[in-house]
Amino acid sequence: MQADVSYDDLQPAATDKSPVDALAGKIADDKVLPIVGICFTNDLTFVSHDKLVSGWASWAKYPEVADKTSLNIARIAQSASYSGTGETVHDEVSVKKSYLNFLKAILLRLARNNDQVSKQSLAAMEAQQKTLSVSELAERFDFPSLNDPESNPLLLLASLPLSIYITTSFHKQLEAAIKQTRGVEAVTEICRWHPALHGLPSAFDNADYDPKKQPLVYHLHGCDEWPESMVLTVDDHLDFLAAISRDASAVQSQGRPAIHPCIKDALTLRSLAMVGYRPNDWDFRVLFRGLIKHYPQAMKLPRVAIQLEQDESTKTYLQHYLRQADFDVIEQEPADFIRELYNGWKDN
Repeated sequence: MQADVSYDDLQPAATDKSPVDALAGKIADDKVLPIVGICFTNDLTFVSHDKLVSGWASWAKYPEVADKTSLNIARIAQSASYSGTGETVHDEVSVKKSYLNFLKAILLRLARNNDQVSKQSLAAMEAQQKTLSVSELAERFDFPSLNDPESNPLLLLASLPLSIYITTSFHKQLEAAIKQTRGVEAVTEICRWHPALHGLPSAFDNADYDPKKQPLVYHLHGCDEWPESMVLTVDDHLDFLAAISRDASAVQSQGRPAIHPCIKDALTLRSLAMVGYRPNDWDFRVLFRGLIKHYPQAMKLPRVAIQLEQDESTKTYLQHYLRQADFDVIEQEPADFIRELYNGWKDN
């Protein structure tokens, strides 16, 4: 006969976890979806996103503005699409190719000033630059480094056992980091935000493809491998929003949906971690208004946005703005957040 037992003294386990700890605890179950911004990846690859934007303005002959903080890639690209009389002087793809040529020029300048790049390698890349994509050129120069997690925290993010990553970068920094850390080729997929993109090859053409077996990097705003896929100008962002809206309301034209169902499921069933966005940039606004708010959580899950803003009014604005979609805003450098998330996963 069992003795009588009291359960009155039992206490629940502590559940007070920080937002980062809560995310880290979900990594092993593949329940975290990183969303990586172009500002962060540009800082890693091109040294400074802000300098890149300023240089793009000069390259595209954008009018001088007193407030440099108002400059952004989309606005400059939109201006580059028109002549001084307001008439279109470029087709949509030529502006995107001009932007990619500008990025190649930056990479070559960085390589010339880098002691780790040999003269032979530099000469070879200068000869091949027309045939190489920006992603390929950056990887040949090892920008950002694929050997040092301190200078390239994407290596830590890529080493996490996650099956899907979303990025608004046009370049394959995450794919290169996944190959380096896991020894597997990540699959590159793009959003079909424009009818002209429906004919491009897709990983999902293979019915047996499973991101759990081969990780997926989903380029929400296109990839430099296909310049026509890039969401670059203001008009592109508006067209992107329209496509996402059609998806969400199930009003589909012939062809593929803009956002693949696998990505929609990930957005609603996983914890989101937005890393490396600026509140005034178009990629942030379109991502939040067009995608995250269109695909709300299926259940209550931790969501974080990593922002580091100096201006108090901007901080307050972000707190209120992002809480519309149940995000915790963490004031932290993106690289520090990734290290903390990685260490939290290792400790679990």
